[in-house]
Amino acid sequence: MIQEESGSFQQKIQTRFPAIILCAGLSVFFMNVGFLSLFFLVPVGYAVMVYGSPWIAFFTVTGFYVLSGVIIRMISNSSILIGMDIFHFIIMFLGFIWIMAGSKLINTVNMRTAYRFILASAASAVVFLVFISGTLNPAFNTFLAETAEIVSSLIFSSAGGDAVRTSSLQQYMTVEAIIDTVKRVMLRGGAIATMSFLFFLNRHISYTFVMLTKRQRKDLGLKCFFAPANSVWILTGSLAVIFLTRLINAEIPEILAWNVFVICAMIFLAQGAGIAIFLLERQSTTFRLIFNVVVILLIISPLSTILIAAILLLGISENWVTFRAPKGDSISTPGL
Repeated sequence: MIQEESGSFQQKIQTRFPAIILCAGLSVFFMNVGFLSLFFLVPVGYAVMVYGSPWIAFFTVTGFYVLSGVIIRMISNSSILIGMDIFHFIIMFLGFIWIMAGSKLINTVNMRTAYRFILASAASAVVFLVFISGTLNPAFNTFLAETAEIVSSLIFSSAGGDAVRTSSLQQYMTVEAIIDTVKRVMLRGGAIATMSFLFFLNRHISYTFVMLTKRQRKDLGLKCFFAPANSVWILTGSLAVIFLTRLINAEIPEILAWNVFVICAMIFLAQGAGIAIFLLERQSTTFRLIFNVVVILLIISPLSTILIAAILLLGISENWVTFRAPKGDSISTPGL
């Protein structure tokens, strides 16, 4: 019996390991190729869903990444030690694989995917904020300063020679002010929103590739996503704490409240998108095509903020208006 189980395990390793190695190699390759770096988690997600063995996938991609980091530093004669950057991406790999694999990674109660998203994004955001701090990563500050200079010059050029406007911009839109604004936004939910977006984008693309290559869809999609109970009260409470802490100038509680607010806002954005998808599927093909074109145009226009606000309000409104009737335990489906 034991020999049969051992043989079965070895056979699984022999058949899956080459494919997992390929996916891990692609993941590390994507990380170092410009625009493709946005999708560096997709091959890992695909490997976890198709071939299973999430721990093997994690250790393989982590080993590839550490090895590539050492080689790159040796070739470039870099004196920067491998440290927080490696740790940050290891946490991202582990968090994303946990999102994709659930209880297959950690043999516990199958936690809802939305909660895994929140925990994985929060852990990645904390490590990222430490990673970009001035003492640990001066290179990032240099990159941020160069980017801020470009943004500042573009803003000044938009003044069009207006002396009054140029003087005002020089006072408030300095490089230091732009850097300070970026850091304040990252601390107040920007980092966790960025990590959540990366995880969601890569998860969605991973499921899409599985659907195309294996001709099956395991993901129920956002149309079946329902916000956790009482989320609206947490959203309201965090907003109240933000106003209160700003009045009394308590920065740390304000930062924490902003992060809670951003998490809740993302949950209701997902719920609002789910409602829109659910209602849109009931319309004709022509209507859906026109609607999608309009949405794309709004996203790339200055009106994108209005679109996001509308989807957010739509998601919040489902606490009082039933757009979709949850069936059975759909609120806790593995999909989201």
